[in-house]
Amino acid sequence: GYSGSGNLPCSLGRDPREPYPCTTYGANTSWYAIQADTNGTLYIGTDGSNFDTFVAPYEGRGNSFATLTNVACDNNSGVDGFDSRINFPATMGATYFVQIQGVGAASGIAAINYKLVRPLSITNIVYTNGFGGQFTMRVNSTSNLLTRVQYSTNFASTNWITLTNYTPVSGTFMFTNSNVGSSTNRYYRALNVF
Repeated sequence: GYSGSGNLPCSLGRDPREPYPCTTYGANTSWYAIQADTNGTLYIGTDGSNFDTFVAPYEGRGNSFATLTNVACDNNSGVDGFDSRINFPATMGATYFVQIQGVGAASGIAAINYKLVRPLSITNIVYTNGFGGQFTMRVNSTSNLLTRVQYSTNFASTNWITLTNYTPVSGTFMFTNSNVGSSTNRYYRALNVF
């Protein structure tokens, strides 16, 4: 996965035939292209913008507005209730054209933040008798994203115990849970922490 951020001026009006997503009138648009380097969930937000924004990603050839299909849209889910924040499934190799507009005719500097989060999984779980009994596993996460590994002795439990919070540089890391005993059933899960 990857991430990025930047600031874009949004005070240029709008192009003819430019779409109106979110069933909201908008103007003063900037466009940003993001290409997914893997399958995952793409998170896009405008938190930190200095005006009321909405954000809408599109997919398609991108050589005209008519070739674009709206994927998602948000107005006001950001931290301050004026910025926008969305997420949607992204496909490896697809280019998403992100439209940021001012609600009504609002304008200013839009902050864009995005992160592609890979599917999270735990694989290669191995139990050994050493060190009081231990489970070793591979956690497949997203680079530079805080990942929490938890366990429970009951899969349906609401009481999951955190074993580690780790931010892997490469996105994948090995984890060992030691001193688990010889007859303890363990269920593991990994969570992304934003």
